[in-house]
Amino acid sequence: MTNLLHIYQNSNVGGVQQQLFNVIKNYDKNTITPSFACIKNKGQIAEELEESHIPVFALNQPDYNDFTSSVKRLKDIIEKNNINLIRTHRFIANFYGRIAAILTGKPVIISLHDNYNKDKRIARRIINRVLALKTSKIVAVSHSIKDDIIKYDGINPDKINVIHNGIDLNRFNPNITANYLKKELGIEEGEKVIGFVGRLVPAKAIDKLIEAFAMIKRQNNDIKLLIVGFGELFEELNELTNHKKLDGHVIFTGKRRDIPQLLSIMDIFVMPSISEGLPNVLIEAMAAAKPIISTKAGGIPEIITNLDNGILIDNDINSLYQTINNLLENKDLATTLGLNARKYAETHLDIKIVSKKWENLYKEVLKK
Repeated sequence: MTNLLHIYQNSNVGGVQQQLFNVIKNYDKNTITPSFACIKNKGQIAEELEESHIPVFALNQPDYNDFTSSVKRLKDIIEKNNINLIRTHRFIANFYGRIAAILTGKPVIISLHDNYNKDKRIARRIINRVLALKTSKIVAVSHSIKDDIIKYDGINPDKINVIHNGIDLNRFNPNITANYLKKELGIEEGEKVIGFVGRLVPAKAIDKLIEAFAMIKRQNNDIKLLIVGFGELFEELNELTNHKKLDGHVIFTGKRRDIPQLLSIMDIFVMPSISEGLPNVLIEAMAAAKPIISTKAGGIPEIITNLDNGILIDNDINSLYQTINNLLENKDLATTLGLNARKYAETHLDIKIVSKKWENLYKEVLKK
């Protein structure tokens, strides 16, 4: 039996946390006993893990700067719970978790979820390179991230695996109906819905989507833009919406947990990002059989093939405008793209398949 400890920075609702939750729930419990530690307080994902009888350890640190205390607490958790394999996620957890693993002599696998566009700081690159010497495996969620690890951290490619994110195909499926949401959100019968789900941060380029939507609306009044999520740009994007006189046509929902239902009322899903690793919500939209328009950021072209299971575009307002407009007018293409996206998700991205890949990697590491 493998006692496996996942370490992450927090347990709030987010893409990485949701992916962790899905993978942990789908482990073969006859061979793996999983647990979860977060550096901050328990959030919603931690509570849901506990409801699924997964042990959760919260360090309850007010911030991420208390290195000594965090490492000591993690070391204690590893020793007291007879942990024999550690898996960490993102820089802070990768840093603290690897030090704790070294101090306890346990093998450690780190997971990297983001491209290095904002993480090229010399100090971090030195830390990554040095700690890689004591890291059993480094796993990237896309080949584009693997390329960044090799380029910026100088890590031997043989130490790096790529495992794409997975999706719960039962939770996200094309048969969900949630027309009650249209009434709740003020979407009229017959109106088309363009949708986005994710954090409202600069990397997502939601401002460009709003600009493109304003152009579309000049020609088509029976349309709404549904923006699901929250982030630092929430107020700024609302102001842009007001400036473009789009009140009532752009709907901001804030944070939501009913993503499968919200996806079900979208006619087209758009991912306008300028930087990505491999976004969970894109996989969710594929599983929901949504026609997808996305930029070519990060690992997205690894799962989206242009004009097969989605449409890949350049990151500019005019491309967004023209492509959304064209897809609104071509219902047959939209249907085909959605069906092909679902088929790809079933074949390659099923969370059961992804969890099995992780289990095989754990066995490989423990044998060594």
